[in-house]
Amino acid sequence: QYKAPLSTDMAARVRMQNLGNSIVLLSQGVPFFQAGDDMLRSKSLDRNSYNSGDWFNALDWTYDSNNWGKGLPAAVDNESMWPVMAELLGNPDLMPTRDDILTAVSHFREFLQIRYSSPLFRLPTAAEVQSRLRFHNTGPDQIPGVIVMSLSDLDGSNYDPTYALLVVLFNANDEPLTFTEEALVDIPLELHPVLVNSADIVKESTYDMATGTFNVPGRTTAVFVLTDATVESIIAERTAELEAEAEAAVAAETATEETMSEETAVTETEHSAEAETMAEEGHEEADPGSSGTALAIWGGALAIGALIALFAALSAARGKQQGHH
Repeated sequence: QYKAPLSTDMAARVRMQNLGNSIVLLSQGVPFFQAGDDMLRSKSLDRNSYNSGDWFNALDWTYDSNNWGKGLPAAVDNESMWPVMAELLGNPDLMPTRDDILTAVSHFREFLQIRYSSPLFRLPTAAEVQSRLRFHNTGPDQIPGVIVMSLSDLDGSNYDPTYALLVVLFNANDEPLTFTEEALVDIPLELHPVLVNSADIVKESTYDMATGTFNVPGRTTAVFVLTDATVESIIAERTAELEAEAEAAVAAETATEETMSEETAVTETEHSAEAETMAEEGHEEADPGSSGTALAIWGGALAIGALIALFAALSAARGKQQGHH
């Protein structure tokens, strides 16, 4: 309430509060919240209310009030700010409605669900954090007021049994954000299912995998995910494609060899030793193509093997993970 311009309406103030809470909710380590952070608890601006009693500290579980405008807080820690406090506490536009409070409560609960939807938000060691967490939107060309981070489970460990990659965008600006990350091009990310079903405008957030571009509303935190199921589907599709390509290459090689054998047999029957020499030369000319086809088959087989190995690793890790529960 102190830092926002006086002209800032209540809806914008609620979004500011929600954005701040979401940063803590999706950070590593143990998030620390004061009771009532989720319901816009105000304490009427008392900065040190441990001895202020229920008059300033009350929590209204009906969500009808956030205890705003109860009077100037005790002088001991607040008197120097009384002139500013008096103006704010006496402003009826800064009194949230029940709907405002419920909006904040709903947002907090949604981001609690998101936090607990993935162990990647709760990594146990500094080493895990350093290996899995990356920040984007960095350097001299970064967009001010924006934090973009990713959490990866693409190392084959299957640390998270549901998600292979998480991308989080915190847009503290009041204008919509457009952010492009070339490293994410062609990765089929989608908005977190909790946010898809949200009543908030966050569900309008989009991602274009062809360009790696995100669009996020103002003062909004958006979370995008790549599921293990999507990764496995891509592996299965690509494996099938490579197998089909390899089979087609083998069939073409076989057909070429059969055709060459038939032509050689006819030539040997109808012509002399000179014709045999010509047939041998023709066979030698065909060899480079045959060799190229064989290399293509071998390369395809290696690619298939790598994909199958990754798929097997994911499946084995999932089985091991389930075995622990």
